[in-house]
Amino acid sequence: MHKDHVKVQVISVDPKYKHTSLPLVSCYDDLKDIGDAVDYFIQWPRKAIKLSNAETSCQNQTPPETPGTSFYKPQFSPPIQHAQFQVDPMDYHQMEMDNFEAFPDLLAKTPQISTLQAQVLQAPIPEVHVTKAPLTRNSFIHWCEMYLYNLALERPSLSAFFCPSKVLGDECRDNLDSVKGHLLSVYQLHNDKRYFLAPFLDRGHWVLFIVSPKERQGYILDSIKYKKLSNGQGHLINVKKTAKDYDLSKVIEEAFKGKFKWKMVEVNQQPGGWECGYVVIKHMFEFILHKQFDFPNKIWNSNEKVNQATIDNLVTNIITRFVKSVFRPK
Repeated sequence: MHKDHVKVQVISVDPKYKHTSLPLVSCYDDLKDIGDAVDYFIQWPRKAIKLSNAETSCQNQTPPETPGTSFYKPQFSPPIQHAQFQVDPMDYHQMEMDNFEAFPDLLAKTPQISTLQAQVLQAPIPEVHVTKAPLTRNSFIHWCEMYLYNLALERPSLSAFFCPSKVLGDECRDNLDSVKGHLLSVYQLHNDKRYFLAPFLDRGHWVLFIVSPKERQGYILDSIKYKKLSNGQGHLINVKKTAKDYDLSKVIEEAFKGKFKWKMVEVNQQPGGWECGYVVIKHMFEFILHKQFDFPNKIWNSNEKVNQATIDNLVTNIITRFVKSVFRPK
């Protein structure tokens, strides 16, 4: 959180001032003006807020259970303070006159007054910086699946999801029938879908499978595309992975009783040993939000290494989406 700012959710904006520029600290994705920020959480200077009619309500947190073949929306919320507040853009712009380098675009417009309604979170949300530790558990990835699944309920979608905890590498080797049963039950439940996404964790490494059972095609997105093999002379060499290197591909073919055409997709590569889970999440969001309706024509084709800033921005964006989906007014 930027110094001397608070986190607010924009509920409504006076039409006269919907093109008022947002603070740069609140500009991301397509959010540039206050009008763009309706239903979003943004940062706003504390001194430019006038609170009134505040009332506090608390709800108990209820952590979700891991589902079997379906996914649902997270049902929990931390304590929040409900309030209405008024923002005076004149005061805001006057404050920022002293900090021209931070917000140069704010000097272009000086509206008289604007009224917003908002919810102000009591607990501050820190800036996100992901520590260099792998996602060894599937909880966060599963939550991302739940979010994307519920998003698909609100708009057209060609996709559904397999549960990551049901298709683990160990499960594929030790409980073949259980994995096959999960694949088939989800497919039958969503037989109107064209693509099924399966985040696959095996031996500490995450890979994303995108499977089309009706077309007998599968796409494997692996952020480490090479495996190391001995050349027979005491040296290790890099060899490109194939579908045969993944137990899940074999289980999928057994479950759907036939060979699939597999493609190893050229995707972002990880520079270290911990980034794979975040790369999988990145590709899940990209597929659902941007690629599914023109896939495989609109397919990834880059081996560029993912960096720390990309991962930090990814997690920040996801947390913002989660908060919005949980706290947005009904």
